[in-house]
Amino acid sequence: MRNPIPYFLICVLVILIGIEIFSNSPDTLWLQGLLERANAGDSSAQFSLSKRYASGDGVPQNDQQALYWLQKAADQGHADAQSALGAWHTAEGSSLPIQVVATHSPNRWSWMVQSILKHVSDLFNSFVFTLPSSDPDKFQRLLRAAEKGNPQAAFLTALAYHRALGVDKNDQLALSWMQKAARAGWSAADFELGNFYQEGVDSPRNDQLAFSHYQKAAGRGHLPAQKQVGQWYAIGRGTEKNQAESLRWLLMAAHQEDVEAQYEVGKAYQQGVGTPINHQEAVRWLQNAAQQQHAQAQFHLGKAHATGKGTNQDWQQAHFWWLKAAEQNHAEAQFALGELYRDNKPFNDRPENAGIWLDKAARQNHPAAQYALSQWLTSDTATKKNLTEALRWLQQAARQQHLPAMKELALRYSQGKDLPRNDPEAMRWWLSAAEQGDAEAHYQLGLAYAEGKGVAQDAHQAHQWWLQAAHLGSAAAEYQIALHYTQDREVTANREEALHWYRKAAEHGIAMAQLELAKSLDPSGNSNPLPATALHWYQLAAAGGAAEAQYILATRYSTGLGLPKNSTEAFQWFLKAAEQGHMQAQTMVGIRYGTGDGVIKNQKKKEEWLLKAANQDEPQACYLLGMTMLSGEMFKKDFQKAIALLEKSAAKGWVEAEYELALIHYSGLHLPVNQEMARTQMQRAAEKGFAKAQFRLAEWYMKGEGVRQDSRQALQWYRKAATGGYAPAQHKLGYLYEKGLGVTMDLGKAAVWYLQAANQGVVLAQIYLGMMYFNGQGVPQDYTLAYMWAEIGAMQGGNLTHMARQTRDAMVPLMSRSQIEQARQMARAQQDQIAMVAKYDQSAYGERIR
Repeated sequence: MRNPIPYFLICVLVILIGIEIFSNSPDTLWLQGLLERANAGDSSAQFSLSKRYASGDGVPQNDQQALYWLQKAADQGHADAQSALGAWHTAEGSSLPIQVVATHSPNRWSWMVQSILKHVSDLFNSFVFTLPSSDPDKFQRLLRAAEKGNPQAAFLTALAYHRALGVDKNDQLALSWMQKAARAGWSAADFELGNFYQEGVDSPRNDQLAFSHYQKAAGRGHLPAQKQVGQWYAIGRGTEKNQAESLRWLLMAAHQEDVEAQYEVGKAYQQGVGTPINHQEAVRWLQNAAQQQHAQAQFHLGKAHATGKGTNQDWQQAHFWWLKAAEQNHAEAQFALGELYRDNKPFNDRPENAGIWLDKAARQNHPAAQYALSQWLTSDTATKKNLTEALRWLQQAARQQHLPAMKELALRYSQGKDLPRNDPEAMRWWLSAAEQGDAEAHYQLGLAYAEGKGVAQDAHQAHQWWLQAAHLGSAAAEYQIALHYTQDREVTANREEALHWYRKAAEHGIAMAQLELAKSLDPSGNSNPLPATALHWYQLAAAGGAAEAQYILATRYSTGLGLPKNSTEAFQWFLKAAEQGHMQAQTMVGIRYGTGDGVIKNQKKKEEWLLKAANQDEPQACYLLGMTMLSGEMFKKDFQKAIALLEKSAAKGWVEAEYELALIHYSGLHLPVNQEMARTQMQRAAEKGFAKAQFRLAEWYMKGEGVRQDSRQALQWYRKAATGGYAPAQHKLGYLYEKGLGVTMDLGKAAVWYLQAANQGVVLAQIYLGMMYFNGQGVPQDYTLAYMWAEIGAMQGGNLTHMARQTRDAMVPLMSRSQIEQARQMARAQQDQIAMVAKYDQSAYGERIR
C-alpha cells in the first residue's frame, strides 16, 4: 500500500496556497503571476504583459514598458511578438501595432486558476522524487511528459538520470535530456548544463562551454547563473578576466534581491573592483544584504560605520551591525566587538564583554582573537587574570601563523618570560615569522647568529640576516650592519660602508646611529666651533634618548666648547642622561647639586646621585664619596668604607684616588704606614699627569722622604707639575732657581715661574716677585710693578698678609704719589683677573670630559 503522507502534504499545501491566493486582491494576483513568468523568461507571458502595458489593462499605460516586453518575447522567438514588432517597425507613425494594443480584458479568475496550477506544478516538481519507491510509475510519468516536449519534465528527467532518483544513474541520458531542455529555452537547464561541463559529466571538463551555458541562463534572468557568470568573470574562468563584466552580472543578481550578490557588489564598490571606489554605493548594497541577515555584509557595514567611509562615523551603528553578525557566529564580528568593548568608550565600561566576545571568536580559531585574548587575560581589565590560559591562546594563535603571536612567543622563549628559556624554540618561531617577510624577525635572527643563541655563532649569517632586515625597512638592522662594518673582525672593516649604514639608520630615527654620525662629524670630541651638522645629529640623538649624546651636550653647555656656556641647560642634559643610568652624568648631577651650579643646592640629592653612580663603580663618584666619608661631610665617618671606595676608584684609574691613597699609606692615617705602596700609588698618579702627585713626588725626592733623595728626579717632577699649571710647583721652581738649590741659580727663570704662580694667586710668589721688581733682580727694576704685586699679596688675606704689607710699605718712601696710585689701580685690575681665573678653575673641577 502506498504511503499517503506525501499526497496528504500536497493537498494541504494546495489548500494553503488557495487560502493565500484568495486572501489577496484578484487584480494584483494575476499581474503578480504574469510578472513572475515574464521575469523567468516565459515568452508568452512577456508578450501578454506587453499587451497589458500597451492598452493599460490592469496596469498604468506605458509604451516603453510595452516595447520592452515585446522585444523580450520576440528575442525568444515568440512568433506573434516578432510579427507585432515587425509591424511596428514598418508603421509610418510611432504608435504601437494593433496586435499589441488590441486585447480583451482577461478573466481575473483565470489568472487565479493559473496561479494555483503553477503552484501545484511546482509542488509536483518538488515532490515527484519523494513519492514512495514502490510506485513503479513515478519516473515513467515524468519521462512521458518529457517525451511530449515538456521542457521542465525534460529538465527533471535529466536530473533523475544524473542523481539516480527513481532510475539507474545514466549521465549520457542525463546530458541528452538536459540539452533538450536547454534547447527548449529552459534557463535552469542551461545552468545545469554549465555545471555538467564544469564537472565533466559524460564529457571532458570544459570551462569555456560551461561558461557559455551559464551566460545563456543568466541572460534569461536565471539568478544563480548571473552570480556564476559574475564570479567567473572575476577570476577569469572559462572566459577572459573582466572585473567590470563581473560587476555587471552581479548587479543583475543583486537587483533580483539576491543577498550574496548584493554583498559582492558592496565589496566591489568598497574596494574599487570593476568600478571606481564608491563608498556610498558600497554602504547601500551592504545595507541591503545586511538587512537580509547576511553576516558578512553586517560585519562590513559595521566597519563602514566605524571608519566613516560612505556614511557618518557612528560607533553605535557599528556596534549594532557587528552584534547582529556576531550573534550569527561570525568570528570576525565577534573579534571586532571584543576590541570595541576593550578599547572604545562608552563600551569599555563593561570590560568583561571584551573577554566574552574575544573568547567566542578565539574558539572559532580566529587567530587575531586568540592573540588579543591572550593579551586581555593578563591585562588589568581582565575579570580574572589567567596566565596559563593566556599562554595557551598565544600558542594557538602562533600555530595558526599569526605574526604578532609568533613574535611574542619567540620573545618569551628567548627572554624566559613566563616560559622556560628555550633559544632553539625562539629561533624556530623567529624563522616562521621571517617567512612572512617580517623585518623584526629577520633582525632578531641576525642577533641570534651574532650571539650564538639557539644556533651556532656565525657573524657572516648574522650580517646576511641584518641585510635582509634592512632591505625590509628595519632601522635597527641598519645600525647593526654599521657596527659590524666598524667593529667585527669577521666582516671586512669598511669605514665608508659603516658611515653609509649609520646615516641610513640615523635618518630612520635610531638615536645611537645619530650619535655615531655626530661623532664622525666631530672627530676630536671637543671641536670649537662645533660643526652644525654634528650639532644637528647630537641634538636628535639626545632628543631620541641616547644618554651619551645627552652627556656630550651637557659637557659642551658646561664648558662653552662649541655651544654657548649655559649652566642650567648643562644641568638639564646631565639630569636626562643620569636618569637613564649614565654613571658619569649621575656623578655630575651629584656634584652640581653640591655646588648649586645650574640648579639649587641640595645636599640630600647630591648624596643620592653620587651613591647611584658609585653603585655602578663610577670612579669619580667613588672618590668623592670616599673623601666625604673620611671627612664626615655628608656621612658618619667610616674609614673602612672610605678606603674601600678609594681603592675601587683607584683600580678604575682615577688619579685623585691614587693620590689620596698614596698620602694615606705614607702618613699611616687610617692604615699602617707603607711607604713603598705610597710611592707606587703616587708615581702611578704622577705618570698619568696629575700635577698634585707630581709635585708631592718631587717633594719626596727633594727631601728623601720615603724614597732615596734625588734632586734630579725632584727637579724633573717639579718641572712637569709646573708646566701642567700647578701653582705650588711653579712657585717652588721659582724659589729653586732664585736660590740655586739643585739647579744653577737663574734669577730670570725664577721671575718667570714666580709670575706664573703669582697669576694663580700664590701670595708668597706675589711677594717675592714684587721684591725682584723692586731690586731689579731677573727683571728690570720697576717700583710700580713691585708695589702692585706686594699690594696684591696684601689683598689676599691670610697668614702672609702682614709680610706682604711690610714689603709694600717699605717701597713707599722711594715712590711718588702718582706711582703709588697707578700701582694700586693696576693691583685691583690684576686681582680681578686672578679671581676670575680661580673661579673658573673651581667651577670646572670634576667636569673633565673622559
